[in-house]
Amino acid sequence: GDLCVSYIPFFVSHGILQRFCGAFAIFDKFVLRDCLQGLSDVLKVGAMHAVAAADKDVKNVKNGAKGVGENKYATMVEQMGGISKLIRLQQHQDDKVYVLALGILETYFPRVLEEDHRTVLVDESIKSTTTKKKDEQAQQEQKEMGQEQPSQKVSESGGSSSRKKKKKKKTE
Repeated sequence: GDLCVSYIPFFVSHGILQRFCGAFAIFDKFVLRDCLQGLSDVLKVGAMHAVAAADKDVKNVKNGAKGVGENKYATMVEQMGGISKLIRLQQHQDDKVYVLALGILETYFPRVLEEDHRTVLVDESIKSTTTKKKDEQAQQEQKEMGQEQPSQKVSESGGSSSRKKKKKKKTE
């Protein structure tokens, strides 16, 4: 409970966040689960500290509204490249690792998921547009090739077969 919460700043000051983020490169699902759970606990304490600090500021301003300050621990994770590692862990084969990583991203880094989703949509849009353009180019090339071939046939034959038919009709 509260006793563990009081130790979190000590652990953070001694590099626990770097250790957690470094361990995300390990493929052992049990190590990953423990590190993700530990990171979640640290970020939860960071969020509690942020709310407490914001409430203190709000009381000083006499606003009365509950504010949300900066989660310093989340900022530290972001600065050390932990977010990209969490995003990669969503591809992990172990469902629990996936759920824990996604939960951390949704809770403490929601804008990253929105940006990631937008990037995916933009990538799909670019791929779709590129594919569409390639298809249109291929169709245009086929049309051009199709138009060139009949004109070549006419020029090769000189159009004499159609003239012969017309002459036959006149003689009848």
